Amino acid sequence: EWPTQLDKIVERVVELGDDCNVYFSPYLFSGRNSEKSSVIPSRTIVADLDDANVLTLPLKATVLVESSPARHQGYWILKEQLTLEEHEALSKKLTYSIPRCDRTGWFLGKKVRVPGTMNLKYSTGKKFVRVIDSNGFFYSANDLESLPTLKEMYGSDAKKYEIDEDNLEWVEAAQKLDIGPIELLTSIRSSLP
Repeated sequence: EWPTQLDKIVERVVELGDDCNVYFSPYLFSGRNSEKSSVIPSRTIVADLDDANVLTLPLKATVLVESSPARHQGYWILKEQLTLEEHEALSKKLTYSIPRCDRTGWFLGKKVRVPGTMNLKYSTGKKFVRVIDSNGFFYSANDLESLPTLKEMYGSDAKKYEIDEDNLEWVEAAQKLDIGPIELLTSIRSSLP
């Protein structure tokens, strides 16, 4: 439970951090699950920057985390708490304003890697997850509202840059599952080479 068990949480992260991929959500939840429907209002927007150039972000991240060499996560701290709808809309707008950013990660409840742990997804070995910048910047909703829209950035081509998470027509015989990726991988673990 946050924040009463902070010491226990940190102890568990340290225990797992070298041998497991450890994730957290910068959002808090009203229950013991991390579903979008349980997110409570927050002042933090997070983006998985993937291949984005962190030197040319439209708004400098309040906290910048290197999740592996040349790959980053950004956190933008807002001055005020917004409604969940406003928060998610601004999160999406920020994510879409950053070229080469992961455009599927703007939703409420997003999970990201914990700084101080190891990223184990690479065949070349473990990569240390670390904070590389923390500047104390706080942003207003207006700062994010002023970011360009996809239409402003790409004109008539804007539609092809937007991701529709519910449209799986591009995948032949796609199935939408009611379980998350970890549960899915666990269920097929024994059949993977």
